[in-house]
Amino acid sequence: IGNPTLRQEFQHSLNIRYSASSPEVSSNLFALISGSFTQNPISNRTLVAARDTMVVPEGAPAVRLPAGGQLIQPTNLSQQYALRSLVSYGQPIKAIKTNVNVSANASFTQTPGLVNGGLNYARVPSFGAGLTLSSNISAKLDFTASTTSNQNFVINTLQTRLNTNYFSQVTRFRLNWIVDPGINIATDLVHQAYSGLSAGYNQQYVLWNASLGKKIFPGQRGEIRVYAFDLLGQN
Repeated sequence: IGNPTLRQEFQHSLNIRYSASSPEVSSNLFALISGSFTQNPISNRTLVAARDTMVVPEGAPAVRLPAGGQLIQPTNLSQQYALRSLVSYGQPIKAIKTNVNVSANASFTQTPGLVNGGLNYARVPSFGAGLTLSSNISAKLDFTASTTSNQNFVINTLQTRLNTNYFSQVTRFRLNWIVDPGINIATDLVHQAYSGLSAGYNQQYVLWNASLGKKIFPGQRGEIRVYAFDLLGQN
């Protein structure tokens, strides 16, 4: 049902960014701090009837709710906000003709919710780090290898049985190789891993895609390309 007393929500945000580079060594630094606050956030108030009940919702006429029935009404809550930070640094390693980038991030979100009149705050602190290697060997060979890991914690003030923490990691390798003029090989290999989630979501698999292309027509204006997806059959 609707709610005629509902107030419009407003989101306020602040972002601070810093970047610097050193042409002498081709290094770069990037940092970010951001925050947002939602005024009058709109959420759903859920009422679950244990037995036949007459319910008088906010600003609405009474409703007869049978046992096991649910009544959902949008309502304004408060104290919804998010904080996020990120720092990244990159520099080439001339000995292996590769660019290296390292990063770290942290965030915190708080989201209010209502169930049967009880106010619950879901708080999620998260921490992560990443490493990326990208080549500059030659114009014919290009590859990127990266890995990113994140640890998340879910903390509920009311529904503590839903508290959990979980870990996720994504590792990727991309290659693009011009074998001969007009012939190109590309491949993409991704490993994804999740742990700490419920059964069925703690997955770990490798997804491998590849393609072979040949330029055609005068001036190489066209291309025929053959794709293969999920070569390992794990997803």
